Amino acid sequence: MIDSESFFVFYVVMVLAPVAACWIASRWRDRALRAPPAPRTLFRCPECLRFYEGEEGVESLRCPYCGRTNTRLSR
Repeated sequence: MIDSESFFVFYVVMVLAPVAACWIASRWRDRALRAPPAPRTLFRCPECLRFYEGEEGVESLRCPYCGRTNTRLSR
């Protein structure tokens, strides 16, 4: 017969092992399937003094806040 302490340890291990395995698999899947961030170009509007981003390779873009067309910041 199993004493109560051994049964408790067995029960905790049997419950926590699948939960831990699911958590580890979920974290691995999220990291493996996450898309890398798209490259962006940074702009700064001298009129409203705000920063905003545009697609990679764009040389000038209209400010979404005030409407002024600005060139990209130098790299």
